[in-house]
Amino acid sequence: MSCYLHHPETSTGNSHRKCAETCAKKGLPMGILTPEKQVYLLLEDHDNPKAYAAAIAKAAQQATVDGTKVNVGGVQGLVVEAVE
Repeated sequence: MSCYLHHPETSTGNSHRKCAETCAKKGLPMGILTPEKQVYLLLEDHDNPKAYAAAIAKAAQQATVDGTKVNVGGVQGLVVEAVE
């Protein structure tokens, strides 16, 4: 999320993978960009933390992430329930 919000034009895809992995290891917030260019902050489901970990492991890769959408104060989030 940090890179994308600062530099959306250069912070996606395989060219950004190493940076995304580094940010994830530091515990920085991660997000997902939809084909419609919507951005969702990824949120861990405390009852199912493995799904969130699987999403983080897919940093900068295409993935299908299923979960519950939330929107609080204009921030869109996705409680991660499954990853393909």
